[in-house]
Amino acid sequence: MAITDRVPGKSKAQRRPPGRVPVEHLLEPDNMALLLKARVVYCTGFFITVSPSSIETVSKHCAENDKIYAMVRARACGAVLRDAFVGGFMSQLVCGKDIPECVRAGNYAANVVIQRSGCTFPPKPTFIWN
Repeated sequence: MAITDRVPGKSKAQRRPPGRVPVEHLLEPDNMALLLKARVVYCTGFFITVSPSSIETVSKHCAENDKIYAMVRARACGAVLRDAFVGGFMSQLVCGKDIPECVRAGNYAANVVIQRSGCTFPPKPTFIWN
């Protein structure tokens, strides 16, 4: 789970290695400070199995404080494309773009990644913001 405090040109995130993740990790002061400042929280479906109590805590906080909570569950075989799509989508969502624009960015990112070796982008992407 990444809790991000997005400031133009700057991003912070707290992550924990895979495995069982106790909700107490989320409740640590530094991690809670990030959650309190965040407007958007993204969580992969992976956390359903490793920390359902963290999901419950974060999603409840988002619901009570009018924040965006995004969770994606996808099969591992499509992980690179999923991650590319989600990255493009979330890049626009955190900038306040509407859903069609978020989807357009997600589709662009997945389309670029599927044509390259590994999860890479060309030095100068051609995506144009609307």
